[in-house]
Amino acid sequence: MPSARQVDAVGHRVTKAPTDYTGRLDEKGKRDMADQVAQAGEQMAMATGLRRTGSMVQDLTDKARPKVAPVPVAPEESAEPKTYRVRVVADIENMTFGKEIIDHGDFTDPNNPRMPVLGSLKTYNFQEGGQYIVDEPLYIHLRDLGYLYGE
Repeated sequence: MPSARQVDAVGHRVTKAPTDYTGRLDEKGKRDMADQVAQAGEQMAMATGLRRTGSMVQDLTDKARPKVAPVPVAPEESAEPKTYRVRVVADIENMTFGKEIIDHGDFTDPNNPRMPVLGSLKTYNFQEGGQYIVDEPLYIHLRDLGYLYGE
């Protein structure tokens, strides 16, 4: 007696024939994998404190937003920036390095911070053998490019 086949609305077979051993194993493997994926999702949901639901709704209102962080702790600035006396090995004309900072800004009030105000780009001209006093970032830049004597 032939077995009744399960077909979809178009007439395609939904399950594999009993004689299709590899097809039936494939279906079983897919069902097992779907179960394992669902279990793993539930475990991850428990680990993150969220419940996994079919139709998850995300609350995007202002009440659900995280509260504003406390005032950021600004690193303490040293009294004077470190400077170096250098001599360059070649002429350098119109070298651009850094940007002027007119106002560092104020972040003490988290609801109304004052943003920093930046000025123009800094340009430098160096003559070969000339001695200059420079800030640490410019010193590091010139040293790494090999423009300083004895470095």
